[in-house]
Amino acid sequence: MKLEPGGRYEVFPDPPGLIEFISYVKQTDLAEVQSDFAAEFHREYIAYGKECVYNVDETGIFYDMPPRYICAVRGGSSKISRGEKHSLRMTAVLTVRADGTKLPILFIIKGVSGGRIDSGELSPFPPGQLYAVQEDAWMDKRVWATYLRDVLGEAIEEPSVVLLDNFESHVSGESYNIMYEEIGAHLCALPSNATSVCQPLDVGVMAPFKRNLRNLWLLEDIIVGDDDHPFSLTSRQKRMALVKRSIAAWGLVSTKRFAAVSRKLSLTEGCPIILALMYTARDLNPDPFLYHFDAVALNH
Repeated sequence: MKLEPGGRYEVFPDPPGLIEFISYVKQTDLAEVQSDFAAEFHREYIAYGKECVYNVDETGIFYDMPPRYICAVRGGSSKISRGEKHSLRMTAVLTVRADGTKLPILFIIKGVSGGRIDSGELSPFPPGQLYAVQEDAWMDKRVWATYLRDVLGEAIEEPSVVLLDNFESHVSGESYNIMYEEIGAHLCALPSNATSVCQPLDVGVMAPFKRNLRNLWLLEDIIVGDDDHPFSLTSRQKRMALVKRSIAAWGLVSTKRFAAVSRKLSLTEGCPIILALMYTARDLNPDPFLYHFDAVALNH
């Protein structure tokens, strides 16, 4: 294996042990980044109450959600249908406030601004959410500016702080200007490559949301097959079904999850560094006493 990019290959007597050690070092480094960020966040924004702290994150959502594992008869084919491999996709932008309030979802749909979907298909979609089109169904500066003004701008009524990753559109000069000058909020960007331990939505909310999506997909009384199946839903019907499924999945996420979000943001009583570290301590230290200490910290 190579220790440095472009370097020569090195031979080690115990590659599995080395890989395990490297993984441990990475986890330790992430824990340090997390504790430093939590302490800095608590120091900078200690005056902001739970009703003034927001976390925004984006995730891809798919109409078809085939199983992660495939069981096949010995000697048989394990191929899945073309429709399942190339599913209709959108981006969902989720925002939660530290007091447990969920904001409307922004659905980013593949399409052209002013085109057929934008001008004729979005109006029947469920009200109370926000819809936008983008050529690749991804977030860009135009869609982000719309979200800031139409969702966050409507929700924020007093000086607040918005926690999000350092995606280019999020941390652009335009984003900072809209956030501070128009909305009256501070933008707090997460450390690079650390969203898995510093992003509250990543840590405690996104997984149950995705699990709810899969469970609801399994419950839907529809035919899921190849796109050319005579009874397969049209793309328009799939978009509507995916939007409704996502709204339901977001509604099913327990408010208890958002208590973990506020703790992750160091908004509960106690030492902010301890509150930050306890999310990774279980992976780094098998000490049963540490487990007990985590439980006590979580319950207070």
